[in-house]
Amino acid sequence: MLHAVSFIGLVQSQLVRLSQSKHAPKKSSGLPKEGVIKFDIDHSDAILTAIERRSADRIKLVRDFLYNLHLVGQYLSGPYQGLGFGNVSELLPVQDQREDTLKTFCITGTQTGTIKALDSGKHFAVVTEYDFEKYRIKAHGCIKPSSEAITHAAIYESSPHIQAIIHVHSPVLWQALLLSPDDEVLKTAKDVEYGSYELAQAIRQLIKENQKQGWFLTAGHDDGLFFYGPNLVKTLELTLQVYKIVFKVSPVVIQNMKRLVARLETWNK
Repeated sequence: MLHAVSFIGLVQSQLVRLSQSKHAPKKSSGLPKEGVIKFDIDHSDAILTAIERRSADRIKLVRDFLYNLHLVGQYLSGPYQGLGFGNVSELLPVQDQREDTLKTFCITGTQTGTIKALDSGKHFAVVTEYDFEKYRIKAHGCIKPSSEAITHAAIYESSPHIQAIIHVHSPVLWQALLLSPDDEVLKTAKDVEYGSYELAQAIRQLIKENQKQGWFLTAGHDDGLFFYGPNLVKTLELTLQVYKIVFKVSPVVIQNMKRLVARLETWNK
């Protein structure tokens, strides 16, 4: 990962370039439609178990915090108008999560970015199986999982140390980082679309080759950044660290963050 000082300088210089240039990255024509589940899914409508609901409660705290920062939410205009964006997941402590076994995880439901405060009993799903070659997943819950569920599975498969994932959208941060050299900011290829089989494969390779990074940008998925770590707290702290480089954070947000972290840290699995 980049050192804080060099990274701040990098992003700030890119923002200056964007503000002065008439050639800032633009939305390309014929973009794949966002928010659509592209994989086959075997979904069963079911109430979450106590362990699954507990994970959903934790994820809800993080997700609702990100919603208030507009890192998770809904597009109000543009080519994706009306669609929700952003998702959060966490591995479940219900099985031996070894490197050679499938990872079971709880994740926010599809198109819940339009909702300000999620209901942990209604707006979360649990992914129990996935197959990258057949491009399908099996899940249960009162709602289908996020359209990025198979992308989350690919990230979990990349390292046994990854226990939580946050996917956010930020046009300003994304455009600034998109201009950065590939050896300074991890990126998937521009021709690799969101939610695709190719993206899942690219992510697995990217993370395996860069185990210490903790986040990457999806060049072919407008505005998208993925953060991951050993738990929700560390992953959220990394997300906010990158966010603060570009955006001013009020004392209220910092205080809310501290309360959230304290609650998560004392919330035993």
